Amino acid sequence: MPLSVYGEESAVIPISNAEELARIGTDASYPMDGDYELTADIQLEGNWMPFGGYMGWEGSCNPADANVFLGTFDGKGHVISGLDIRLEGSIEGEKYGQVGLFSIIGSDRADDFAEVKNLIFSNVSVSVDFSNELAAVGTLAGEVNGYARVSNVVVVSGKITVNPSKSCDTVGAGGIVGECRTSGAMGNGNISITDCYNGADINSNGSTDFDYAAGIVGRIAQSACGAVTAVSIRELCSMKGMMLMGLPQRQTAMQLCWLRFRTVTFWIRQAQA
Repeated sequence: MPLSVYGEESAVIPISNAEELARIGTDASYPMDGDYELTADIQLEGNWMPFGGYMGWEGSCNPADANVFLGTFDGKGHVISGLDIRLEGSIEGEKYGQVGLFSIIGSDRADDFAEVKNLIFSNVSVSVDFSNELAAVGTLAGEVNGYARVSNVVVVSGKITVNPSKSCDTVGAGGIVGECRTSGAMGNGNISITDCYNGADINSNGSTDFDYAAGIVGRIAQSACGAVTAVSIRELCSMKGMMLMGLPQRQTAMQLCWLRFRTVTFWIRQAQA
């Protein structure tokens, strides 16, 4: 059974529909340190607000920050369809826009990792155009920081458009995660993002000549992650300036076995059925 942040056993909270999903981070019974499981496919309607909001501090995994998810979320192979995020306007001074289903996934505790796994997205539409500051954007999360694991996450189809007006600095745009940027001495070494697939198109612009975009993780900043691997990327990225791949040395295909590939391929076929 999952453990709470205090090391005690905690009950898993089932999520069966869009209304329950939207309660995470807004309802005291659905806390940001909770342990969740999807029990059904979910069709979302309307403009989605990331759990806990979408403005936060650079590289945070601080549980005191409202937009940091430090619990666990097991999709159980279910599909979230129609994730639609449309955000624009200004960001509060010196904060980041951290945009995805989750804003930030991360924990500051080595004995209590934040974790998201076994989740499929289809028909994703993310459109972000901020007028100032910085932004990290991905389907699953804007940022993954600290002690965190992401595994078996599939984006079957969709489009991610980031800062077309070029008024905001895009620090990371990814099909799964925008950026890994853990602040301080902790670094990114305790982050693993494994066995993921992205089928969304990414179109990224920004206010500088350094726009970072990639199929899985848009940018890994300051230090290397413990592990980043992908089963497959159907990648169409468009950006100006420098591109930093979130998958170092492009070794991922050789590191994965056929069983994993078949598993994710099965999920994709199920989501498209």
